[in-house]
Amino acid sequence: MSRPQRSEPQYSLQSLERGIEILYQLADRPARSVEELSRLLRCPRSTVYRTLGILRRAQLVDRDPASPGYRLGLGVLRMQRAALQALPVRDAAFPVMRELAAQSGESVVLTVRRGDFGIAVESIESSAPVRVVPAPGESFPLHCGAPMKAILAFLPDEEIRQYLRRTLERLTPRTITDPRRLRRHLAEIRERGYAESWEEVYVGAVGVAAPIVGLDGHAVASLGIAGPVHRMTSQRVGELAGTVMAAAKDVSRRLQFSR
Repeated sequence: MSRPQRSEPQYSLQSLERGIEILYQLADRPARSVEELSRLLRCPRSTVYRTLGILRRAQLVDRDPASPGYRLGLGVLRMQRAALQALPVRDAAFPVMRELAAQSGESVVLTVRRGDFGIAVESIESSAPVRVVPAPGESFPLHCGAPMKAILAFLPDEEIRQYLRRTLERLTPRTITDPRRLRRHLAEIRERGYAESWEEVYVGAVGVAAPIVGLDGHAVASLGIAGPVHRMTSQRVGELAGTVMAAAKDVSRRLQFSR
């Protein structure tokens, strides 16, 4: 008996879903091989290779010159810029970010949550010769760095417990990767209202951030200041913490009233 043909709409939908999953996999980890994607998607290498070919022609993926794998292509940047600029929290935060950058003289970054990661959606660079600022679209695990921890600490308790069950990656020697220690650290952040980061994401970089909360009181984003360790001393971070918390509360009010 001959095998029934799949209908064209069903086949196209499966191909679309497969392509989307590949893009998500490459967003979470920059370079993945065909073999790795085949294993993650549980489909043949030939199918993954054909899908990558379609995505590559659309400039959504490209070959990674440093490895035998693939990475996101330049076409994604066009979509990313449009998506980030359309976020309501960005519109609410940008005027406040400009004021905060002028007051602090350091780089200011707006971070939103996507799953287990924080993504920098907007930043204003310091005019100082040495500065620290993530590029828009750059993402980090929620336990790494002040902007991400300011989000994680103010999530619902069950979501925090679920996050602590995952493997905690180490970006630098100072990244907190012990779940019990991180749980205590998050409780301290929630109690004082802001998070600090001492070279947890980049060696030589220090940050302080506070949560932007929605109507339910849980974090939807964070507002942070980042700078080099020789300028961001303990005293300086302490001085900036109150300013950052006030700015984040202002953005929270703007965001809530805009809905």
